[in-house]
Amino acid sequence: MLLSGHLRGTLMSSSLKHAERSPEKIHYVGKSLPRPDAKTKVTGSAQYVMDFFPDDLLYAKLIQSTHSHAELVDIDISKAVTLEGVVGIFTSDDVPSIRRGQFILDQPIFAIDKVRYVGEPIGIVVAETEEIAEEALTQIKIKYKPLPGVFSFEEALSTAPPATVHDAIRDYEVAVSGDDPRHQQITHISNSEDCPPNLLYVVDGSSGDLESQFKSSDLIVEETYESKAFQNCCMEPHVAIAHNTPEQLLIWTSHQVPHQVKKELLEIYPTLSADNIAVKTFYVGGGFGNKETAFIEPRIVAAALHFDRPVRLSFSRADEFLLSRTNVQTHVKDGVSKDGKLLAREVSIKFNVGAYNEEAIRMVRGLPHVVYGSYHIGAVKWHCDAVYTNLPPAAAFRGFGKPEVNWALERHMDKTAHKLGLDPLDFRAKNILREGDQNAIGETLGPNDTEGCLRLPICHLRELDLSYLKSIYPSPEWVLGTGFAYGNKPVSRLRTSISARLKYGPLLEISTGAPDIGQGAESMLTQIAAEEFGLDPSHIKIIAGNSEVVPLDPGPTGSRYTYHAGNALKLALSEIKEKAFNIASSHFFNDLSIEQLSLSSEGIISPIKSSKKSISLNDFFPKNHENSPLHQNDLSHTAIFDSRVSGEYHAFWTPIGQAAIVAINNLTGLVKVLHFCTACDVGRAINPSIVEQQLEGGAAQGISSALYEEVIYENGHITNSNFKDYRIPTASELDFDSTIIILESNETSGPYGAKGIGEMGVMAAAPAIGNAIYDAIGIDMNIIPITPERILKAILDND
Repeated sequence: MLLSGHLRGTLMSSSLKHAERSPEKIHYVGKSLPRPDAKTKVTGSAQYVMDFFPDDLLYAKLIQSTHSHAELVDIDISKAVTLEGVVGIFTSDDVPSIRRGQFILDQPIFAIDKVRYVGEPIGIVVAETEEIAEEALTQIKIKYKPLPGVFSFEEALSTAPPATVHDAIRDYEVAVSGDDPRHQQITHISNSEDCPPNLLYVVDGSSGDLESQFKSSDLIVEETYESKAFQNCCMEPHVAIAHNTPEQLLIWTSHQVPHQVKKELLEIYPTLSADNIAVKTFYVGGGFGNKETAFIEPRIVAAALHFDRPVRLSFSRADEFLLSRTNVQTHVKDGVSKDGKLLAREVSIKFNVGAYNEEAIRMVRGLPHVVYGSYHIGAVKWHCDAVYTNLPPAAAFRGFGKPEVNWALERHMDKTAHKLGLDPLDFRAKNILREGDQNAIGETLGPNDTEGCLRLPICHLRELDLSYLKSIYPSPEWVLGTGFAYGNKPVSRLRTSISARLKYGPLLEISTGAPDIGQGAESMLTQIAAEEFGLDPSHIKIIAGNSEVVPLDPGPTGSRYTYHAGNALKLALSEIKEKAFNIASSHFFNDLSIEQLSLSSEGIISPIKSSKKSISLNDFFPKNHENSPLHQNDLSHTAIFDSRVSGEYHAFWTPIGQAAIVAINNLTGLVKVLHFCTACDVGRAINPSIVEQQLEGGAAQGISSALYEEVIYENGHITNSNFKDYRIPTASELDFDSTIIILESNETSGPYGAKGIGEMGVMAAAPAIGNAIYDAIGIDMNIIPITPERILKAILDND
C-alpha cells in the first residue's frame, strides 16, 4: 500500500522503503476554509467552528508606548470614549495585576506605572470597526516622564547603568507549573554588590580541567562574534478572536501552541477555569518561533470578558517587529595542539532579553548545548548572561538561539584551522563526535552519521566544474569563494498526547492539540496512521489545533513534533487495533487468536490463513446500536508519550553540514550565493519531499540571516519595521542551485526511526556563508548580517 500526504513523499507498507510518486493515490489532507460573506455564518470542520456572524465582530487595537523608557503620568481617554462606534477602552486598572512570562514572571498585561520599550501595550481600544479603533488611538493623550534607556550590552552589564529596566527583578514571582521538572530548577540569581542591576539570569557550566588544557595548548585563538537582531517575517501576522459566550470563553488564534495559550490565560485571569476556556488554531501562516508565547491573547481577553460579542485583534506588519530575535554576542577562546586536537574551549555569551523575559531564560539555558555538542573537547567552560534592555522582548526564532551561537563557533573553527595551517575539513573531522561517543557532559551520541553530514556537502561542491563561472563573474571585479560549516542540534524531551477514534466509514479520526504550521504535520500523522493501522489515507481524518481534544500538547516547536506526536500516535493506534481485533475475534471468529487476524487497507478484517470469511470494520457499527459489539466497547484511545522517562539528556541529536559557493563584487560588496548544499541525518525520512522542503527553507532563512536581515534600532525605536526597509530577500536573491542530501541512521527511539528536522536547515548556513566569504576575500567577517557596507568597510580597513 502506498501512503502519502499532500506532498509526494511516501512510505511503503511493511518495508517502509521510499517509493516513486503515484499521482492517482495522492490524497489531499488539508481542509478548504472558504472566506464567508457578511451574511454567512462562520462554520467549518469540528475543530474550526466559529458560532457567530462576521457582522457580530468587534475590533480591537492596542494602545502602545511611544517611549522606550518612561513613567506613565496620565492616560486621558476622555475624547476617545466619545467617538461614535467606540464600545470600550481598557488599561491596567481594568485587568488583574498578575504578571506573566516564562519562568520568571515580569510582564504585566498592560503597562503599570511605567513603560519599558517602544510599542509596549498600555491598553486596548474596542470599536465597531477597525478604522474607528485606529481613530480612537489618535484621540488618547498619554503624559510621560521620560527616563534614560539601556540599549547596548555594555550599558546593560554595567554595575552603574544609565537606567534600571526593572527596579525589583528579584521580587518577581517564579513560575511553577505541573510536573515539568524544568520549572522546578529556575530561581532568581542572587544579589550582590558586583551584580549588574539589569542582569536577569546566568547560566554557567564546565567540564574538565580548563586551566591545564589551555596550558597544554600549542595555539590559543579567541575572537568575539555577533548576530544582529532579525525578524521572523511570518506571512501571517499575529491575530486572534476571543468570544465570551455563556458557556465558555472561546479563542481562535494564529498561535502555534493552543495549550500554552490556555495555560497562560489561566495563570493571569483567576476568574477563569480550565473547564470554561477553549483555544483553537487554524492553520498557522508561519511561526518560526515568535508564535510560541501568548503575546496578544492576554490582551484581547482583557477586552473580550466585557462583551458577549467576539472581539478581533490583529497585528500590523510594524507590530510584528515587536517580537523579533534580539542580538546575541559570543566570545570564543579555543586551545588546540599543533596537530589539530581541540583541547580547551571557553565560551561567553551575551543575550539581549529586551524589556521582558518572553522566552529568554529558556533560550539561554539551551545555548551551551552547541558549545560542546559537535566535537571532542578536552575541557570546556561556558557562561551566558541574559540582560534586560529597553528594546522589545526577545522572541524565539528557528533554532532557539543555537544557530546564532553556532555561527560564532563554526567561524572560529575555520579561523583556528587557518592559523594551524590545516584544511578546515580535516581539522573538524579530527575532532568530530561520532555515534557512540560521549560529549563533554557525558551524554552519549545515538545513531548518527555525523561525518557524512560534515564531508558530503563540501565534497559535493568541490567536485563541481566551475569554469563557466569565470565568464559570468570575471576577475578582478568578482572573486569566488567556497566555505562550509557543521552543526549538531539536540532536541529536548517532553510529554505529548494524541487521541484517536475509529468510526463508521471506516474512518480513523486523529485529534491533536497542535496545529499544522506549514511543516507538514498532518501529512506525517496521516502517513503514520496509515502505516500503523493498515488503512488507506483516504480513511483518515486529522483534527488539529484544539486545546480541548487532548489533555496536553506542547505544540509543533523545537523540532520535536514528529518524534513525540508520532510515538504517541503509534501508542494510541496500537491500543485501538488490539481492541478491534479482540472484538472481531470474540464476535465473528470464534475467539481466534488476534495474532492470526489481518486488516486490509479498506478496513476488512480476515484470518491470515483463510480469507473466505471476513468482516468490515463497519460491521462494528450496525444501525441497531443495542446489537452492536461496541455497545460496551469504545474504539478510541488517548495516548501520552513521555520521552523524559527514557533518559536524563536529550531525546536525540540531529547533525547537519552545509556548504556554499559565493561570488563577491569587489566594487560594491555584493554577495551572490551560487551553490548551496545541505546534508542532514534525519533518522528516517517519513516524507522525503517535506524533509527536503524543510531543509531548503531553513537554509534560505540561514542565508538570509547571514547576508540581509537586521532590525535597526535608534534609541529603542525600530527604523525599518516594514518590508521596504527591512532587507528580507526575494526569489531573485535566493536563486542559487540547491542540493539536499538526506542521510538515514534510524533513530531507534523515534517513530519508524524518524527524528525532527524543522530547525536544522538554519544551524550551519550562516557560518558556511561567512567561511566562503573569507575564502574569497581573505577577511574575517565576525558580524552577521554581512552586508555590502560591512564588506566594503572591511576591504578598506585591510588595504
